[in-house]
Amino acid sequence: MTDVLLGLCRDLDDLGALMAVDSALHLGLANTDELEEASRSRRHGAPRLRRLLPRADARTESPWETVLGQFHRQVDAPVTPQFEVRCTQGQFVARGDLRVRDARVLHEYDGGVHRGVEQHRTDLQRDRRLEEAGWKRRGYTSRDLVHQPVGLLRDVDRTLGRTHDPERLAAWNATLQASTLTRAGRALDWPRLMQ
Repeated sequence: MTDVLLGLCRDLDDLGALMAVDSALHLGLANTDELEEASRSRRHGAPRLRRLLPRADARTESPWETVLGQFHRQVDAPVTPQFEVRCTQGQFVARGDLRVRDARVLHEYDGGVHRGVEQHRTDLQRDRRLEEAGWKRRGYTSRDLVHQPVGLLRDVDRTLGRTHDPERLAAWNATLQASTLTRAGRALDWPRLMQ
């Protein structure tokens, strides 16, 4: 798996490569020690892997959770991944993708799987439990992250009690433009992938 990840780090943009690294760590297909060793090698992809490892997180459960976490990182919003919410009696209520700083707010990625009838019912019950425990849950989609990040930033700013400043999106927009999540990023990556 290390060889595969080095190849992806060689060929993909930072965000795409980080999604792969997080997934491999989460699934137990790689571990931090072997990736750190590979990042010190002279192989293609090692410099990018070395740069990405401090941001990699095995707790991330999906590629889009990686994207959501990196958005928060780039707009200076500290988060705790896979945060367990417990009621005042200590009983488990829910586990959220990201807890925003020390606020009682969860930010989560909601993919299409959350719109199936049974999953939707389960999600609504979970939302009610969170509300009863005094927590707010906000769900986001790929559209929010890629095409309308200003709305997500507004929610982050409000949660952190800071003035909304769209200029905070500069680093995120640059990351997106270099990533395969956008047409511009795919145009940059395509020639490398065809070599």
